[in-house]
Amino acid sequence: MISFSPRHSIFLILISFVVTAACSSTEEVVSPEEETGYYLSHPGSEQIRAQIKEGFESVIRLHNQVSYRTYIFDPENAFSANELILLGIEQYAADSFSDVHSNAGTGVIIEHGNGETLMLTAAHSVSHPDTIWHYSNQAVDNDDRNVRAVSIKEYSTHYRFGPQGMSNFEVWKADSRRDLALLRKSWRAEEDPGFSPIQIPKGNQKELEWADRFYALGYPKGFQMVTTGMISKSPSAEARLRFMVDSSMNRGFSGGPLFAIRGDGSGLEWIGVLSAAYAEREYFLGPDEVLAGEEFNQEIEYEGPLYLRMERRIRYGITYAVGIGYIEEFLEANR
Repeated sequence: MISFSPRHSIFLILISFVVTAACSSTEEVVSPEEETGYYLSHPGSEQIRAQIKEGFESVIRLHNQVSYRTYIFDPENAFSANELILLGIEQYAADSFSDVHSNAGTGVIIEHGNGETLMLTAAHSVSHPDTIWHYSNQAVDNDDRNVRAVSIKEYSTHYRFGPQGMSNFEVWKADSRRDLALLRKSWRAEEDPGFSPIQIPKGNQKELEWADRFYALGYPKGFQMVTTGMISKSPSAEARLRFMVDSSMNRGFSGGPLFAIRGDGSGLEWIGVLSAAYAEREYFLGPDEVLAGEEFNQEIEYEGPLYLRMERRIRYGITYAVGIGYIEEFLEANR
């Protein structure tokens, strides 16, 4: 049995005091609020949920429509694009038709007030060329004389679609290199649409590291959804102020904001927007587009004409994002 004298006891008390003092710190730690949810995704879930709900007040379902009139030319007559512009496209067209194309996207309200609302989204969702030239595959010596058809844009519309109704926007600024666009809506005081600018603070993209977690908000296929995933960085992507994420991205998610979780417990910060999912071209033979949408008996051999088709197949789990650094540069240059 070991015994201690009063002197030894005093010595042990002094050691305990020194160790305790050495481990103390004056660093301020943000304590998360008490968790009240039935399920938790991670510590601080209650705070994250509240910020996601707040974020959705500024995240908009965006619907885009564009109409083209396509002029078709007789294949026996060879015209170049310059000749048709000079001679008149309508005059030499053998036939024409109009068709409407639509797509969905996600937008973020960044400003609202003084009769104007600004929305940020992905440029590829709202940008449509004024003229599209279709060339024959039988051009000789790279000559563009074999113009098969030309499509000319008639109009395009971009509007918010949601429980509060529809609000039309116009494309104000677009940067295809950054894949960013600003849409604008003007309104009178009595017509205030009541949009809410995003309140979640901007983060610092340079602080992102491999496997940092994030949340993404948007409207894939028109459904209001939130997803999460991890961030991947690469030297080439860092040079362009971009990064990649492993979340599954469907059409309509482009332009959706990304929020990273602060390590100090203070919640979410805005770090970027979703740009596009990685896709590959696939070519196949199929029936006419009209027949492709009709029901047919698969047990009966198809004897109609076949056409070469091309589709882009999304490779889910490989998604590009535009970082907040690019967004701040774009906004500063175009406001």
